[in-house]
Amino acid sequence: MKRQVSYHLRDRPMADADNWRLQNELGWHDDRGSLLRFLDDPSIEPTNNRAERALRGAVIARKVSHCSKNEETRRGPMRSRLSPA
Repeated sequence: MKRQVSYHLRDRPMADADNWRLQNELGWHDDRGSLLRFLDDPSIEPTNNRAERALRGAVIARKVSHCSKNEETRRGPMRSRLSPA
C-alpha cells in the first residue's frame, strides 16, 4: 500500500495548480514518512476526531453567542479560553 501511495504522489505535470499543490504537500509528508505513519504505530490515531471533539464545545459556544461577529467580541472571553496563556 505504501508503494502504491508513493507511486501516485510521484512528480508529474498537473493542469490545475490546486491539484499540484496538494500533490506536493502530500508528497512532502510521504517523503518524511509521516503520511501513513499511523499504519505502523498503533498509538497514532488515523483521524483528528478526538481533537475535533475537544474543541466542539468551545466552537458551539462561540457560534451561539455570536462571539466572532465583530472585533470587540472577537477579543472577548472565548478567545482567552481557546488561546494559551
